[in-house]
Amino acid sequence: MGASTNKQEDIGFVVLSNLHEQYSLWPKLQDIPMGWYLEYGPGDRDTCIDYIDRHWAHPKKNA
Repeated sequence: MGASTNKQEDIGFVVLSNLHEQYSLWPKLQDIPMGWYLEYGPGDRDTCIDYIDRHWAHPKKNA
């Protein structure tokens, strides 16, 4: 077989960011929502998630 059965995996992803320095994994073929900007991609899901992990200073809980 070898063919992907997940259609979203086939179309690819992009990474979006907003003015609050938040990141989002987004399907490549969907319109970018207002307030979000193309940050990286397109790429496969794992590559985009790796980009987010390397660039997003994840929010920390308040002490």
